[in-house]
Amino acid sequence: MRVRAFTKLRRWLPVLLFPLGSAFAQPVAVLLDASPGASVKGAESPVRAAVMHRLAAKDELQLAAQARVVMLMLSSGDEWLIEGPAAARVEAGGPVALSGNAPAKRSVAPGREVRVSAQRLVQGGLVLRVVPPPPPPPKVGPEVIEQRRPPAGAPMAERVAFALWLEEVDALALAKEEWRALTALRPEEPMLAARAR
Repeated sequence: MRVRAFTKLRRWLPVLLFPLGSAFAQPVAVLLDASPGASVKGAESPVRAAVMHRLAAKDELQLAAQARVVMLMLSSGDEWLIEGPAAARVEAGGPVALSGNAPAKRSVAPGREVRVSAQRLVQGGLVLRVVPPPPPPPKVGPEVIEQRRPPAGAPMAERVAFALWLEEVDALALAKEEWRALTALRPEEPMLAARAR
């Protein structure tokens, strides 16, 4: 009897765990900006697109008219803009249009490219907080940081990319300051608040 129950469970286990697929999938992109009317559909039902939302390959973006998202591809550092109405599928090389407006690759000023390792994109709410070791010194000097700092009034996507870059070069105190400033601009974005802590 136990063998038969185990065999049935083993047969149904992939079906039961399938909805969890994209929750554990390796991210290939992250949203740097998202306006109301944009949603992401992975293996689970659609959710509102939000700043710092991690995207796995095969996730789909749905954008209503006037909605827009800016995404950063982790492997290449390319930024893409999608404006609604549109539907697009995320692939490792960039988004692919399914319907509506086509994704547009954004030009990034030389020296302001951002590449982020997927390991750095840990969900803030899932991190267990313990007494942290002292942060390592930044990998770059203050002059490089100031050179890469977006100008006053820069779009949200540039500022989020800058904060991610600060984390990548271990300028963690400056990154926290930037996340706090971004949280003040968009208090409704939970991932910004999680990074600001």
